[in-house]
Amino acid sequence: MKNTAAIILAAGKGTRMKSKTPKVLLSACGIPVLEWVLRGLAKAGVNESCLIVSDETQPFKEILAANSGLSVAIQKNRLGTGDAAASAAWSFSDVKIPSYAAGSHQHGKVLSNEYVLICAGDVPAPEPEEYQKFLQFCFDKNADVAVLGMDVPDPKGYGRLVTTGESLLKIVEEKDADEKTKKITACNTGILFFKTKVLFELLGELTTNNSQKEYYLTDCVEKARDKGLTCWTLVSKNYKVFQGVNDREQLSSIETLINSRMIRSHMVSGVSFHLPETTLLDADVKIGSDTFVSPGLTAKGKTIIGAGCKIGPHVTLIDAVIEDGVEIGGHSHIVNKTIKRGEKIYPGSIVGLS
Repeated sequence: MKNTAAIILAAGKGTRMKSKTPKVLLSACGIPVLEWVLRGLAKAGVNESCLIVSDETQPFKEILAANSGLSVAIQKNRLGTGDAAASAAWSFSDVKIPSYAAGSHQHGKVLSNEYVLICAGDVPAPEPEEYQKFLQFCFDKNADVAVLGMDVPDPKGYGRLVTTGESLLKIVEEKDADEKTKKITACNTGILFFKTKVLFELLGELTTNNSQKEYYLTDCVEKARDKGLTCWTLVSKNYKVFQGVNDREQLSSIETLINSRMIRSHMVSGVSFHLPETTLLDADVKIGSDTFVSPGLTAKGKTIIGAGCKIGPHVTLIDAVIEDGVEIGGHSHIVNKTIKRGEKIYPGSIVGLS
């Protein structure tokens, strides 16, 4: 998408998850939360990214192996979102590294893209169309800086967008907002667009003069305005897809949203579900048209279900290949096996488990 790279902020420890695994690597519908972000960006045409992490890259080895366009930079100090974005300077060529930034380039090629899209590694649900629409808006406006906003009925906790029409004046964090500003429902999604050189110049001017004593990435907007640069915002009505994953409850909520979206997509492609809310699908599951799915299907891994199949209630399929026209009786388990075209699996069958 017009020489754009993403900067993905993923240095948070996710302590509320109570897990030794970085929260962006926890699973949502069979793949890491971070992988959902990368797939969404790639489908939107953003194929190069700089991932910001807080220490070693070992936990990310599978993600790195699967995404050749992914570079990694280390954020050493963890002094806020501005500091995180500034750490990306080590992974970009010909940019001014902010004086407070402490980091290093750890993996992948050094990037040289003209534009950057900053997003959080723990916000997995935006669809590619959201990114595409926002990026096209930025290019049409020839924006120096732009923020993707969302209209939130209950905006407590979010940074508020102070605007005049589509022109963005500033972003005010909740803890720094007065009562009037807190009534604004246009909020920051955490997805921001910059011309690359503009970003790092603005980051270099940030201070910690705020309630958190951190470098706020969002302060770049007001500093850009002071320089006479163009700052815009596009506000989405679909605020639910911009939820972050900060605890297990939020992870479950996002997984439910993604699962429902996948089921709707299969329905559009000709698959029938009885009580679809009882079906659980992993990200890479494929289902052919004219297949009927009874309540309680769990399909995981690389499972492929062909066309014209009948899947009985409470069936579990793990890395299974179900060819066209197969009937699977209820309460069956099939693991890592191929069921040939037209076969019938009787209820309660266990196939592939020793």
